[in-house]
Amino acid sequence: IAEVERSLRVLDGAVLVISAVEGVQAQTVVLMRACSAWLCPRSSS
Repeated sequence: IAEVERSLRVLDGAVLVISAVEGVQAQTVVLMRACSAWLCPRSSS
C-alpha cells in the first residue's frame, strides 16, 4: 500500500475496477480509504 499512497500524491484521479465475481475485498477497501485520505477523485465500477 505504501507504493499506492506515494502514487496518489501525483495523480489527478483514480479508477478502481471491482470484479463482479470476487466482489469487494479487503485491499479494495484499503485503496478506497487511501484515495479518500489523499482527496483523490475516484470512480468505481
